[in-house]
Amino acid sequence: MGQTGESLKEDLVAYWPLNEVQGTRTPDLQNGFDFELRNMDANDLIEDGQRGRAMRFTASRKTHLVRTHADGDDLPAAQHQSYTVSLWVRADSSGQDDLRIFSEGSNMDQFPLWTLGTRDGVSDDNSVDFFYRRSGETGVPHVTTTAQPLDGADWRHIVYVQTFKDDGSDSATRQLYVDGVLDDLVIPDTDEGHSIDLNITSIAAVVRSSDVAHLTGDIDEVAIWKRALLDTEITELMNNGIPPLDVLEDPHEINSFTAEFNKVNVGDQIELSWDGTKDGSFSISPGVGDVTGDTEFGVGSRIVTINETTEFTL
Repeated sequence: MGQTGESLKEDLVAYWPLNEVQGTRTPDLQNGFDFELRNMDANDLIEDGQRGRAMRFTASRKTHLVRTHADGDDLPAAQHQSYTVSLWVRADSSGQDDLRIFSEGSNMDQFPLWTLGTRDGVSDDNSVDFFYRRSGETGVPHVTTTAQPLDGADWRHIVYVQTFKDDGSDSATRQLYVDGVLDDLVIPDTDEGHSIDLNITSIAAVVRSSDVAHLTGDIDEVAIWKRALLDTEITELMNNGIPPLDVLEDPHEINSFTAEFNKVNVGDQIELSWDGTKDGSFSISPGVGDVTGDTEFGVGSRIVTINETTEFTL
């Protein structure tokens, strides 16, 4: 795989530095799988991240990040037989039992779920809790690390690694690393090497048909691979981070275009809102024209007056 640092680019699915806000999103630098901000904005960025800026989450405001994946996406991670999830976290588990740092779930079925979070039912334990549940497969109700990283004092590196066993069993091993060290935590092997019934990834909460289990704390440098990282790569990742990636060119697309109201009286005003390619140019017809100046990172709005029945096109 070549030099260790460069090998971290291989089979990298997503990398969210969590150091900037672009409209209502924070970008994935690898494949454009941007997270949506929920109850958050640029004021939730902090300057003392693990690498540059990071994001601060506040349970009382239900702040979290979420992405609902489309068919054909390389996310969620659990669809792969082998995969790795890495992040930095600085959170105090005191008074925060059974809350989530990282989660993958489904908005179609409330049952399947896997998460990393604070210990279930115990608010003065600083371990990392692993939880897994899937229909037709033996679940892992709650198991916790022997390491105690969630004391809120320092940034701590958490890495989950699932490794497919090429022995005909169609199962996989599951391991957790804390600060580059394989934890003594024993997670039972999967019955099957992948889970195809998930479609949502979230940070600092569980998101399915609704959002719950919000965490208060700081999170930085979230990344996912569709392979199991080697021990040497985990050490390199912890010490030096992900090497510079090729510049990602956004596809020219419009994610949404909505009007504030469906029906208004002649002479009334409505707000048109849109979300599209962050570096694109935008125009609305008829009668509005170029609205690029009203757009920041692909997200914008314009108030217009309605004089007749009109179908607007972005």
